[in-house]
Amino acid sequence: MLGPSFIQLEICWQGGKMKIAGVLVGVKRGGFVVDVEEIKTVRELKQAIKKKKWDTVWDEAERLRLFVAKKSDGLWLSEEDPDVAEILNGMIPEQVEDMLEQQIEDSNAIVGAVFGNAPTEQTIHVLAKAAPKKVLAGSYIRCQRDFFKHLSSIDEVDGRLRFQFEMPLTRARELYVRSSYKEIADQALKKRNPSRRKYVLVTGTAGNGKSVFLYYVLWRLMKDMKRVLILTRQPPLYFDGTWVWEYRDLPSSFDPFWSPDLWCLVDSADPTRIAGFPIDGCSIVLVSAPAASPQRDYIHRFRKLAPTPDLLYMPVWTKEELMEIAPLFPKAKDVWEHRFECLGGIPRFVFQDIFTDPYQLLLEACYGCLIDDCISPVYVGSDRNTYAKQKLIHLKTEAPYKKAESYYASVLALKLVARVMWQRDSTRMKSFVEAIHYLQRGMREIVDGPEKIYRSLCMYAFEPYALYMLQCGGTFKYRRLFSGNKRPLPDNEEDENSISVGFIREMVESMDDGLNEYQLYEPKRPNCAPLDAWVPGFGGFRFVLDSADDIKPGTAEALKRLGPDGNCLYFLLPPIRYKTFTKRTPHTIEQFAICIPWHAHEEEYEEEDQDSD
Repeated sequence: MLGPSFIQLEICWQGGKMKIAGVLVGVKRGGFVVDVEEIKTVRELKQAIKKKKWDTVWDEAERLRLFVAKKSDGLWLSEEDPDVAEILNGMIPEQVEDMLEQQIEDSNAIVGAVFGNAPTEQTIHVLAKAAPKKVLAGSYIRCQRDFFKHLSSIDEVDGRLRFQFEMPLTRARELYVRSSYKEIADQALKKRNPSRRKYVLVTGTAGNGKSVFLYYVLWRLMKDMKRVLILTRQPPLYFDGTWVWEYRDLPSSFDPFWSPDLWCLVDSADPTRIAGFPIDGCSIVLVSAPAASPQRDYIHRFRKLAPTPDLLYMPVWTKEELMEIAPLFPKAKDVWEHRFECLGGIPRFVFQDIFTDPYQLLLEACYGCLIDDCISPVYVGSDRNTYAKQKLIHLKTEAPYKKAESYYASVLALKLVARVMWQRDSTRMKSFVEAIHYLQRGMREIVDGPEKIYRSLCMYAFEPYALYMLQCGGTFKYRRLFSGNKRPLPDNEEDENSISVGFIREMVESMDDGLNEYQLYEPKRPNCAPLDAWVPGFGGFRFVLDSADDIKPGTAEALKRLGPDGNCLYFLLPPIRYKTFTKRTPHTIEQFAICIPWHAHEEEYEEEDQDSD
């Protein structure tokens, strides 16, 4: 039985009385029974259905579409048929979709002639479909693209949408519904006043899945039986509440087709410049990366619309979220975690472009940016939002996703930016190094550019600066490191000495390529060796940028390769951390601290040096 959402059908001609049972397709709890004792024609039947379902059939009764509920084998649809439960839940099963081809075209047809041969019990006679609020206009055909034709029949199961056909773009048959998708969609589609149009811009780091999110929004609107127009690189698609149509030419801007209840979904295109598209005639959800021109220009125009568009940010993916979709990309199963550590939570780079080396991708992005690009945030409307920059700097956001801040994609990205920008303008990068003192003491108002990415680059500029100082040569203060009770007091200088060094510097692929004595070697790829730099016959180097810079696994084995006189580790520290820095684990490694001085204010730094670990 169908339960309380449906009244059991009976059709009875005895005594001239007749009852017809049916279902309003695409509407939950759409079952109805109509007493047609006084009804003769299909037109009168439509009026009776409208009166019965007045809260759903809001248009004139004549525009209500009726379909004979016969299956392809000629049998009437039974109340016991499993498809009926789905119909009553608002779904349109494939068998029912075929029935919707059997429309009763003639409103003057006699009801008895249409339904007179139907069984009298447990049978559904008619399927009804409320006409779309506005008629179709323009040049259109029925959509033949299987993914969109069947999208409205999909249900979310275990946090996923599983499709019968491949999803455009990713070619996957599954969409993982992130929690951010739900919350952003809730905010985007919520209207205080349904009669008013609404504009929404959803942005975020390039490659983080905004286009896939748009398919989720489309699915949400379809399940809610909303009218939707999808504007992508393909011909526009229109969902009228039942069918999906493909437009050759959009309706005239004066046509009643356009109204605030129509949602238009736009993917990385300029809605203000689409031919024949009246931007003030509907509600719009636009997804786009905050990239530079031309995207910057149309985003600027879009944000000037009235009412003011809502701005929402799509977060990058966490490692846990990426694990959920990793099975969809079997070719990346052995590399995606490493790519995530290098490139951050961007699915396009982690799973799809797997044949591009992460190091090379970031290095090319560095060469595509200027120093000012690397110290300015990514924000909507900026003329510096290049795609190269967005490979290095991502947008971080949390619920309710209305604000975002910029941060570097990874430590590798930061190290490469510092290295490349030092090569371009070492003088300016030296000024960043000097700013470390103020940043670590919390005196950010003294430093131009208080953004986090600026502070991050200031910190990591110390690495190429320290190598430059070792290469130039000179006399440096150094001291042996102790731990526990053996640690001397900060003002105890008995264990402090001076060392005079100067090395020829060379970049190598690995330690195997750099074992000549008294040559300063730096790995081309940061993090490919446990040492940041090394000199065979002297020792290995570790740059100290923050409290997390401890000894890496494999360091002891790497130091042994530097010879008996090179089996020790030197921490290169700015003055503000030199005196209080202590020995790191494992304590079996002989460790020293070397003070890398600034070019100016060195005496001031020494006097104020009270940093702690």
